[in-house]
Amino acid sequence: MFKMSDLSSVFYYLDMKVKQNCTEHTICLTQTAYINKVLQTFQQLQAVSVNTFMNSDAVLMKESITQADITVI
Repeated sequence: MFKMSDLSSVFYYLDMKVKQNCTEHTICLTQTAYINKVLQTFQQLQAVSVNTFMNSDAVLMKESITQADITVI
């Protein structure tokens, strides 16, 4: 058996910011701090960003993904 302790809410885990919304039962993970750390390490803080193809409002659910939705690049 493992002994566990409740150390209150988590704010950062593995360089990811964790935002919990208990009323909506959601968890939001962002990697902004990690990305900034990598950019600083490689002196790329002034690099120009580009848009990605993913819809930022997309809600991913296990039930909504089919094999046809998966694209290997």
